[in-house]
Amino acid sequence: NKADVSEIDVIEELAEDDKTDVILGYLEGISEGERFIEVMSEVTKKKPVVLLKSGSSQAGAKAVSSHTGALAGNDFAFDAAFENCGVMRARSMQELFDLGTAFSKTDLPKGKNIAVITNAGGGGVLTADKIEEEGLQLAELTEETMAKLREVIPEEGSVHNPIDVLGDASPEAYEKTLEIVLAEDYIDSAIIMACPTASYKPREVGEAIVDAKNKFNKPIMVVNMGGPTFVEENLVLREHNIPTFVFPETAVIALKGMATFSEIKQKSHESAVDNLDGINKEEATKIIESAKSNGKDALIGSEAYQVAKAYGISAAPIVLATTKEEAGQAAEDMQYPVVLKIASDKILHKTDIGGVQVNINSKEEVETKFEEIIARAKEAHPDVVPDGVEVQKMM
Repeated sequence: NKADVSEIDVIEELAEDDKTDVILGYLEGISEGERFIEVMSEVTKKKPVVLLKSGSSQAGAKAVSSHTGALAGNDFAFDAAFENCGVMRARSMQELFDLGTAFSKTDLPKGKNIAVITNAGGGGVLTADKIEEEGLQLAELTEETMAKLREVIPEEGSVHNPIDVLGDASPEAYEKTLEIVLAEDYIDSAIIMACPTASYKPREVGEAIVDAKNKFNKPIMVVNMGGPTFVEENLVLREHNIPTFVFPETAVIALKGMATFSEIKQKSHESAVDNLDGINKEEATKIIESAKSNGKDALIGSEAYQVAKAYGISAAPIVLATTKEEAGQAAEDMQYPVVLKIASDKILHKTDIGGVQVNINSKEEVETKFEEIIARAKEAHPDVVPDGVEVQKMM
């Protein structure tokens, strides 16, 4: 419970441990944010860090508070912090350990181009869907590659990616298909998906996959959707550090994590802000605390602009006006055209109620639109008192 040693201390120690290939962890909150980012930025240059952060929902955040007395914090802030320092975030316990298994057993991919080899068409389609969903690439095979595959795969199968070797494919067919595909420089990794059939030979197929992995040193994920049928093959694969999965979605997620870390390794992932001089953290904190004390669920645009300004982030100025005259003067100062937007943290879908007006080109129009926006907001949300109307230069 971190009486003396924090998660940061533990991760720092593991980063220097030669027997540790990947660091996995569960977090409910971070008490030293700046130190966390500083340390993780260095650790992830050496080895992958995968963390499961709980408390992303309101119920979860409440449970965290009752469990440890700590605040779970804003989930978007954790996502941003993790991305900034190269930490990968797992979304479930299964994903945490799937990523750990993949990182500890196989080489990193050089890119995102994936070949899928399956003996069941439906499984290949599901895998392709998940690959696209996760932002990876289903490799487009060249005519030369497909011509080689046609010599191995029967006409009823498919030489397009996903490659369907058919349910009665022999171990030799798997071996030759893998050799053709993995020999191509534009293929970075492969997912092999198999369903049990009467003619499938688990051990022999497993040995063919091992031979291909040893020859080409590219990541191979194996999805065996047959339970007891694949026990023998899975043992062969795991003995040779080839990750195995029960479902294609988890294999793709694991490969996505590895591709992401490969990108991190190729970058110096230095902080986007090189010089912190001139940043007014106290002013930003003051604005946020003021919004909290007023019972706000989120900052309105003009407050967010002031926070960005305090951190040295350039943005188009936003002015909060409480009367039509203030709005007109703000627009005159900015020069036209301008945008008007209802200012309220309680009104989320502002456009839907006519709470946003764009391309306004005169003071008279600003004052008229001001009154229209306020009236529409009151009509749509009679129980909400808006802060006013925000005026911003239209870019």
